[in-house]
Amino acid sequence: MSTTQAQTPPKPAEGSETQLPSTDALVERLTELAAESTNSMAFWRGGLALLGNGLGSPCGRIEVREQASEVRVEHGDEASVEFWREPLAETIELTLADGPSPYRLLRGRATGVGVGLFGVALRGGAGALALVVPCRDERAAARMQERIDSLAALLAVLAETVEQAGPSRIEAQERAAAGASAVRRAADYESPVQLAMAIANRLAGREGYDQATFARVKGKRIEILAISGLDHIDRKSPGVAHLEQALAECLDYGEPVVAQVRDQQEPSDEVPLARGRLHQAWHEAVGQAPVCTVPLEGDNGVAAILAVRRAPDAPLDHEEVQQLIKLVGPFARTLGIVERANRTLLGHATEALLAAPMRFFSRHHLGRKLTLAALVALGWWSIAGSMPYYVGTTTTIEPRSQRALATPQDGTLVQAPHGPGVFVTAGSILARFDTGELELEARRLGSELATLASEEKLAIAEGDPTGVQLSRSKRDEVMASLELVQLQIKDATVRAPFDGVLVEGDLRERVGDRFQKGEQLFRLAGQDGYRLSIQVDERDVDEVTPGMEGSFSALVRPEERLPFRVTLLHPSAEAGAATNAFRLEAELLLGPSDAPWARPGMEGIGRIEVGERSPAWLALHRVVDRMRMLSWR
Repeated sequence: MSTTQAQTPPKPAEGSETQLPSTDALVERLTELAAESTNSMAFWRGGLALLGNGLGSPCGRIEVREQASEVRVEHGDEASVEFWREPLAETIELTLADGPSPYRLLRGRATGVGVGLFGVALRGGAGALALVVPCRDERAAARMQERIDSLAALLAVLAETVEQAGPSRIEAQERAAAGASAVRRAADYESPVQLAMAIANRLAGREGYDQATFARVKGKRIEILAISGLDHIDRKSPGVAHLEQALAECLDYGEPVVAQVRDQQEPSDEVPLARGRLHQAWHEAVGQAPVCTVPLEGDNGVAAILAVRRAPDAPLDHEEVQQLIKLVGPFARTLGIVERANRTLLGHATEALLAAPMRFFSRHHLGRKLTLAALVALGWWSIAGSMPYYVGTTTTIEPRSQRALATPQDGTLVQAPHGPGVFVTAGSILARFDTGELELEARRLGSELATLASEEKLAIAEGDPTGVQLSRSKRDEVMASLELVQLQIKDATVRAPFDGVLVEGDLRERVGDRFQKGEQLFRLAGQDGYRLSIQVDERDVDEVTPGMEGSFSALVRPEERLPFRVTLLHPSAEAGAATNAFRLEAELLLGPSDAPWARPGMEGIGRIEVGERSPAWLALHRVVDRMRMLSWR
């Protein structure tokens, strides 16, 4: 059972449970409809409408396969049918594929109204019924599932009688109605044991039997649920042992089996009852009292076995046995309904877990057997087969040559024409700093040089060698200062040293800012190709050696594989977010023209093939290594 939030569906029909017809009233109406219907199509349509209106369902759907045709019937107004068509169709598909499944309880986000989505397989696997019914909570949904199960079983049985004629049709409809009534009465019991005890005690108290036993059949296993007059069943006692053997013999026969003294046998004109050796042993163990076991049919074969014992002077005949089947038989089909209606969520999960292998190995599921065979073959291949083992992880494209350009001196930025991603040629201006102060200083130094030149000429004219020497020394000093200023003016313009692409640095928004000497401005990548930087987990680094080859797939072009060769393994690990990793350098085995879309900084996945390993080792070696580390002392 699951409870989920759903979109707000069309509002369910108004009304409460007390305003809806009872199960007995619905059984009567369905029986009348079956008697009046001229064909099965009309009955399915009318029956679905009766169920929908009787259960307060806004929408329902039936899909039935009849011979070569397929019948689909829907109930509800146009808006409800359109809203619920897909969920109902999905419920029917799941029910037909996997059998009855627990209901789903949905609740509208806006209204909070709860509705149950119920799916029921029709008898014989001929089809399925799906209904949407308002439900307050899980408890109400569980009881509604029980009610829908019983009515759906009645609907399927009545549908089989529609095409019949004469007394057989009336008799079949009466049996169907009796079965539905039994389901309704069984709903009053909280467990199959309680129901079985009620049946056994009624037979022993009101029907004149000395003892009655009711047992459930699951596959080939028989479980005694109740023995009249006993509140505890001791399976080690001789009496219970004889009883269990007789029940098993009845299951093998598949028909009523009786044991009584010779002179109490039924008249020859009646249908003879089967006799069994184990029944004879039970008959002798209870003092020659007449004993009988009766198999009770369910939807999938014998569902229960009834065993009765009479007084020695009250023999059993064929008519009494048939009366037992008519009286108790309808309750055999209710065992599963009672159990499901009162089972806990854990019980549902346990049943599904235990039933899955049985369905999987069923003879009706050849496809699943083939799937199992394929899984076995896959398991063998995972151990004995081999696959390439790759290591590597995040990989980044890097240029083979790149240059970092820094601020040559303190200054104010006045021009930055380019941003990242732009291709520039050698000599292109990348940035220019203010040189106003430097140019003023250069003019001052130029004037000072002119003055010193005049002083030198005057000293020569006056024949003053000392003055000449002093003038020349000062002139050389000023000349050096001027050359330094001119060099600073030249360096104030940053130019590209070679052809390349700007991969870092965007100063267009920082024009007017002042920079300190040595502050990085740009990173320029050359055009002589790319290399890869690969991060390899430290657990795999021993697998890799220079010279190994692999392939790289970029996030921008995941469909392309670029080959590379490992050239360098860095000797120390780099700490990462989750684990340490070693950095590898690899050379792409193609030129820039082979991957024109490649750009420095692009990331992707690089894989290095390091050899063959078994698929099981590939899947489990990390877990095994982890367990070794955790268990190490």
